[in-house]
Amino acid sequence: MHTRLKLTFATAALLLAASLGSGPAPRQAAAAGVDVDISVFYTSLAPYGDWVNLDTYGWSFVPENVDFGWRPYTLGQWEWVEPYGWTWVSDESFGWATYHYGRWTYVDDYGWAWVPGTTWGPAWVAFRYGDPWIGWAPLPPGPNWRFDAAFDVAGLNLDVSIGSYAWNFVPVRYFAEPDVRARVYVTAYSPYFMERTRWSTRYAPVDGGFANHSLDLALVERARGAPVARRRFRESTAPTGAGAHRQGDDVVLYRPRITPKAPAQAPAPRARGDGRPGADLDAWTAQRRAALKAHLEAQKKALEQEQPDAVPAAPDRPHPGMKPEDAAKRREAALKAIEDEKARLEAALERQRKRREKDQAQPDPKAPGGMGDDGHGKGDGKGKKDKDKDNDDGGMK
Repeated sequence: MHTRLKLTFATAALLLAASLGSGPAPRQAAAAGVDVDISVFYTSLAPYGDWVNLDTYGWSFVPENVDFGWRPYTLGQWEWVEPYGWTWVSDESFGWATYHYGRWTYVDDYGWAWVPGTTWGPAWVAFRYGDPWIGWAPLPPGPNWRFDAAFDVAGLNLDVSIGSYAWNFVPVRYFAEPDVRARVYVTAYSPYFMERTRWSTRYAPVDGGFANHSLDLALVERARGAPVARRRFRESTAPTGAGAHRQGDDVVLYRPRITPKAPAQAPAPRARGDGRPGADLDAWTAQRRAALKAHLEAQKKALEQEQPDAVPAAPDRPHPGMKPEDAAKRREAALKAIEDEKARLEAALERQRKRREKDQAQPDPKAPGGMGDDGHGKGDGKGKKDKDKDNDDGGMK
């Protein structure tokens, strides 16, 4: 993990709501002329994780084998794609769906979970900007989320709904670079970045979806001292091995037209967690605890490698320096943020262990707590939505 790896999270909404609440509903382009319902997500994403029935949102996707440093919109690259603006080009096999439809939320019992939706976009994220930094974070589902609802965040209080654990901050000069994750700062600096950036989320309806103009293209080009490639959008007729891929000047992405009707069936039953044959709960717990410890130590190491009298700054700019007493306060606050993160993640890990223990005792995938009649109803209370504010996510499977 890069010495500046990590996240943060804060706000986004009014302009976003204003820009999305007006104008005609955009047309969604069909893949190969075929309309499909959201069950296309059930079958396509099944190899990459589990479908769990959350009490608030219904069937949601939890990716497998992600570590404590993982969160949505980190493994990939931002590309400028006409006519959609900043588009997330994911390196992950489930990315064609989870970064262009629906929303992400963090739940204690599972970690990051993706809630399906029918509206396509280049990326569903909030942005913050303040020279020389840009930050982005997944937009969460609203309190009355419906998978078939139009994109409208009016009334959604993102100060409450989005915690600092989900933000990614990088110097603007690196925003459009490959492997952007290696440039992201550690979570402990979240308060610093939140104080020095402002909300900068702007979407506008275009033919086939929404355009993301949250960060001025010319600003990025000035910061990096080089032009940003203008890509064209091209549809694939089926999901590819990765979320998207490039062919010449084109970004090729699968974009089926999702109908607003409820699917006839829920995701196919699959043994999950420690319900899998031969799974060892003690071994799983030990592995996750070791991963958590390594994650927290990496955050502390990143702080140790910072100059004690410096604040984060773009590598091509001199550190402005700080008074010794201010540097001490900054460091004290950063270490406290790591300790708060540790407490939160340990609590989440214990909840997940108990859930898996319960699954072992009742491994029947058709046990009470399944789907509603329409296959996408509310769940049984598993995956209680995390409301625990501003600490790091576990991104745990």
